[in-house]
Amino acid sequence: MVYYESLLLLQPAASQEFIQSLKEKILETLDSFDGELKIFDKWGKYLLAYKIAKHSYGVYVLVRFGIPEKNRAEVVAKLKTIFGVRFHEEVLRFVIVLLGKNFKENYCRPDSLEDAPRHGGISTRPQKKNQDEQFSDQLLSESELLPDSSSVDSIDLADESNEKYIIDSEGEIEA
Repeated sequence: MVYYESLLLLQPAASQEFIQSLKEKILETLDSFDGELKIFDKWGKYLLAYKIAKHSYGVYVLVRFGIPEKNRAEVVAKLKTIFGVRFHEEVLRFVIVLLGKNFKENYCRPDSLEDAPRHGGISTRPQKKNQDEQFSDQLLSESELLPDSSSVDSIDLADESNEKYIIDSEGEIEA
């Protein structure tokens, strides 16, 4: 028995009925070639790194299965046809990877958007700052602008009218 893993990316609106029919079709294909389905795990909805077919999100499904070595090429070709042709509108992307003869059922599943805690809205993209926030980030803090108050008694400032103001060590403005 040789084991494979397939990761499917489905449209974000994929229903439970569609996912169940996909599972049944995979089981039917594997049974016809004396294969066995080890894992069929719907991971959930995730934000994509880039849009695929105008979708920013997708539902991932992990499938792990075993097939006899004599039928492996035929089964993989059949599954590629199922994912790429029969369900081509619902399956955005898929990959089938050979795991080999040593199969471990443990794997690390990433957290999906559906499993994440809801704190007033989920956003995995960095938020854009408005102009005031960008400007305030560029301003230096008062401690960076003013020297240590113990070493300076007063600082001269000039405005547009070229009148001089003096700020004493307590922060009082004198004309």
